[in-house]
Amino acid sequence: MSELPRDELARIEAYCDRRPQKTVDRWRVSAHATGHSVTIVRARAPKGGESGSAPRETRVAQLRFEPALDEWTLYWSDRDGRWHRFEEAPPGKVDEVIEVLDRDPTGVFWG
Repeated sequence: MSELPRDELARIEAYCDRRPQKTVDRWRVSAHATGHSVTIVRARAPKGGESGSAPRETRVAQLRFEPALDEWTLYWSDRDGRWHRFEEAPPGKVDEVIEVLDRDPTGVFWG
């Protein structure tokens, strides 16, 4: 169960919903909340239209909430699946962190 402010989680989910989708059958962006973090993934449909195969998920970013400070921090995932703080974005309000993620100034998220 998520321990996140509902309105802020809803903003992250709305961002995923409005993020340009290449096509419905190619990939979709979604948010998975656990504890004090939200992981944003994109799921790509299997190649060749293989029915019954599970979509491949790629972790795009993780937003972590610090309740005591009421702020969010943005993380990126390396090829080994380890999370690293995105140093170009200071911790802040959820809308500020989402804006940096969407802009993707270094190409580490959507590039």
